Amino acid sequence: SRMKDLPRVVKVFFCEGYKLHVFFSNGEWRGCEMSGMLAQRPYQQLNDPIAFRHIHIDDVAGTVAWLSGQDINPAILYEQSRPLDV
Repeated sequence: SRMKDLPRVVKVFFCEGYKLHVFFSNGEWRGCEMSGMLAQRPYQQLNDPIAFRHIHIDDVAGTVAWLSGQDINPAILYEQSRPLDV
């Protein structure tokens, strides 16, 4: 299925500001600048540097999640990120 082919998030690191470095299950490291999304619900709560840093991997959803309950569709995260040179 299409959903099965989409890369899942394996690792995530807070970079600086509102940027994440994300390692996907297809072996790609990608950088995602999140500041543009933080004006939208339900992410407004994360428009705070301290809240934003509280990230972890939701293993069930295969994506990035925050302590305050938000998560992000891994397909959107992938599409809105750029490959990193590692």
